[in-house]
Amino acid sequence: MLHRYTDRPLFADPGLRAAGSAAAFLCDIGVLKDCGLDGFGSLDYFPVHLSQLRMLEAQKEQIAGYSQMIVLPGYSPLDRFESVKDMILTASKSRYTTRLDGKLLLWIYGGGAEAHRKWAEKLESDPQIPDFVLVGDMPFLDFHNAWNNGQPSDEAVDRSRAEIASAADVLGGFQLWCSDCTMDYAGEYGWSTIPAMDYRRHLLPTALEVLGRPGFQDKLLGAYIRNGYVNPFTGVVYKEDGTARLRGYLDEILPANPDVLMLFEWNEANENTHFQPTVAHGRTWARILAYYRALLDHEPLKSRANDDPAIPNVIVSNRRSLKLGEPYHLELLYLPDGDDAAELKMRATLKGAGGRMIGRFPLERTDGKGLIAFSYRVPSESFAQEDAVFVELETDYRGVRKEWTGFGATSLSATTCRDYLYVHAPLREMLRPRCRFI
Repeated sequence: MLHRYTDRPLFADPGLRAAGSAAAFLCDIGVLKDCGLDGFGSLDYFPVHLSQLRMLEAQKEQIAGYSQMIVLPGYSPLDRFESVKDMILTASKSRYTTRLDGKLLLWIYGGGAEAHRKWAEKLESDPQIPDFVLVGDMPFLDFHNAWNNGQPSDEAVDRSRAEIASAADVLGGFQLWCSDCTMDYAGEYGWSTIPAMDYRRHLLPTALEVLGRPGFQDKLLGAYIRNGYVNPFTGVVYKEDGTARLRGYLDEILPANPDVLMLFEWNEANENTHFQPTVAHGRTWARILAYYRALLDHEPLKSRANDDPAIPNVIVSNRRSLKLGEPYHLELLYLPDGDDAAELKMRATLKGAGGRMIGRFPLERTDGKGLIAFSYRVPSESFAQEDAVFVELETDYRGVRKEWTGFGATSLSATTCRDYLYVHAPLREMLRPRCRFI
């Protein structure tokens, strides 16, 4: 992990180190389930995966609703098949291995759609492999590169249909990429993640049409979900944009009514792609996932355990660091979480060191019935004399007015920035929310 971290787990318990890895792993499963997720998969780390299955099997009672999905390395050559086979056969003996209608649910990652077809055919040809459902990549990236965000010809669409159908003959399901990564030379990041117009206008409708054909209706449809990619050590950074990147992925996949979602990644600390609760992010991702999972599962929205309903379910997000020339970005996200919606009014203020006033944003209102994000961008040159910028927030909710302070500051530098992470502060999770009634 390059011996450094740009964030750290929120619920690290040093007392578990002496108890052994099993106690720490079970604690992590509890955190995972609190986020509304159903299981882990170890990407090409077969010894780790099998050791975790042994720890689980040593428990007296099964952990309800939790399982470990087998992840196969699609980027590896087929001459590695015997080691993959051994992994599958060993894991198939565990009650914790993910299954669907009695069949092993396998996910294959990397290498492209053609590699996934070859792996599926190889697995299918081996009589010792138990019944399985293999979820692989749909060749969306190939289609996108060929169409290049333009209007595809009828011939191109027909080729796409044929490729999807060919893959569906051997795969049990598909994972979709519903966003595109593009160079952003003028922005504060080297790369941006944007909704792929090809996906929305052509790829998804074409895929759904093919999967609606006789013989294909039982194929699984899933999606890859990311919240960003921040790796200043390598210089590769895809912006979080507050919470907009994660919400963008989820908004794009909602119309497909997916069967399975793969989240990149649970605890990849050095690349900051983690969904695991951390000091900088808190339980922000868990709150957003809970909202979208309720939509996907057609279940009523509800507050998280131990939430105080008198406090609005608002998340304040801002960058931890800026160099002058980058825009200062502040996001206020409101998430509904029940039937008893109430009007919320809020206004954010920016201050410098010593409480110097920098500026105030407009008073925002919402009826509390739907998700809404207020996003502000300010040229950092407008407060070049400051060393740091602090956020204060006024809220008027259920007849109670409060002022909130104590949010993470954004440090300013004239020349350099190595920290591209956001800090997210859910009002309901601030350990000592410094607020006063007004």
